Amino acid sequence: MKKLGILMLVLGLLMLPRFALASTVFTMSPYHLGNLYETYENPASAGTFLTGVEYYAGIGAKYSGKIRQGEGSLGSPVWGSVQIGSNFWGYAYDDVGFLGPGDGPRPTVGELGMGDLSLYEAYALQFTNNNENAWMYNLYFNIGYTDSSWGETDYYVQNTWTSINAGDTAVLTLDFANAQVWGGIYSGDWVDLSTISGLDLTHVSNIGFNIGANVPLPGTLPDHVYEVSVLPIPEPTSMLLLGMGVLGLFGLKRRKA
Repeated sequence: MKKLGILMLVLGLLMLPRFALASTVFTMSPYHLGNLYETYENPASAGTFLTGVEYYAGIGAKYSGKIRQGEGSLGSPVWGSVQIGSNFWGYAYDDVGFLGPGDGPRPTVGELGMGDLSLYEAYALQFTNNNENAWMYNLYFNIGYTDSSWGETDYYVQNTWTSINAGDTAVLTLDFANAQVWGGIYSGDWVDLSTISGLDLTHVSNIGFNIGANVPLPGTLPDHVYEVSVLPIPEPTSMLLLGMGVLGLFGLKRRKA
């Protein structure tokens, strides 16, 4: 009976964080990632664009394009970024998607099932930098229906920019309890979203991620090209595998007794 009690305790401890994580962190599916189509350049530039989006090994999506804001007066690199996401209005036609040009309209955030983040405490994705230089990434979303019938305040929310070296992988997390916010009385302040009066997490109007760098980056030729693979955050199977190992040792000990 004592051994059975220990076994049940181990199982309970192993399963608790798995379900807690699954229920509080939003991550995009490969289908969601494949339908990120909208781009916004900061600052606006004809040389910044998204070349295409394609499925990556059936488990995520790969994005490539250019960020070319022009060099400084002395040829020094200057900051440029591109925002890649999906919005409230959808997209009338597909000119960059993984299915190829002209494949029809792109769905809205709501149609993709990403218009409501009220059940979550964070938003996370996994990034792999496929470029030969380090690039910077962060996550974002917009909250608020600004149409005249709603008249809500638009809140732009993001997490810290993170540099990922060439070939490296990192998980980025936007914690709703400590997010950088613009909108209303906020101007880049770090706040808990739950404390903002009138912010409605069921009214997500845009969601995705940003890519940026001081371009051009080093290379034989000036490097303005970003290449990144984005996946859902890994399932918390490491705890489950650990549990299997513990149970194996438990069984081994029992056989030796």
